[in-house]
Amino acid sequence: MQIWTATAKLLNSLLDQQRTVEIPYLGRFLQRDAQTLFTPTLELLTAGHFKLEENDYCVSPLSKQVSKFAVASVISLTSISATCGCDREQAAMWLKRIFTEFIRVSRAGKFV
Repeated sequence: MQIWTATAKLLNSLLDQQRTVEIPYLGRFLQRDAQTLFTPTLELLTAGHFKLEENDYCVSPLSKQVSKFAVASVISLTSISATCGCDREQAAMWLKRIFTEFIRVSRAGKFV
């Protein structure tokens, strides 16, 4: 879970600086009015068969509102690995395991 903690730490740090942040394969995040807006990637939605409820803080990647999400910063595997003190390949492996588990649980129908 150190990888997930490092990713969250980087994300929060960049959001505190009022930046739009992209995490590859996950989506884009933007801080607005003390709330975080999220736009998932099409790859994530397709792979996990996720059905996220659209609202003011969860925006479809097909929405016209996505243009507000001009990417200012990308959290890369290199920055995640540097934050948690492991090499890039380990960071990629652990993030892949985390996302694979999200998708497995979603496909099993445990969360709707």
